Amino acid sequence: MITVFFVEDFAEDRVVYRRFLERDEQYSYDIYEFESGEKALQGCQEKIPDVILLDYRLPDIDGLEFLNQLQRQTQGSQTSVIMLTGQGDETITVQAIKSGAQDYLVKGKLTPDNLRRAVHGAIEQLMQMSIH
Repeated sequence: MITVFFVEDFAEDRVVYRRFLERDEQYSYDIYEFESGEKALQGCQEKIPDVILLDYRLPDIDGLEFLNQLQRQTQGSQTSVIMLTGQGDETITVQAIKSGAQDYLVKGKLTPDNLRRAVHGAIEQLMQMSIH
């Protein structure tokens, strides 16, 4: 069972992500949803997720600040972050990757296939890290 945190303030988007992952035939997911970065960081204190789908624009903190706090808080615990951005946020995605996000997706171009492909890539990266 793969633990996934959705950190997204827009409820309709969380419904879409859930639907996409529930139709995944390769993995089963234990999904937790958070409307703010602070609540998700609190959730990470109780349970380190395997994958975090992180909206860049949260009501309380932006995605880069979330990544910084997550790294300080988890101190090397293995989790993969996939940043979700709006159209035209290429500079943000570069910063996100440099800050530790493993991948990024543009919300307006999100499909079941590219979401699952990103999540599968994150899971495979975690498995490789745990082997070494």
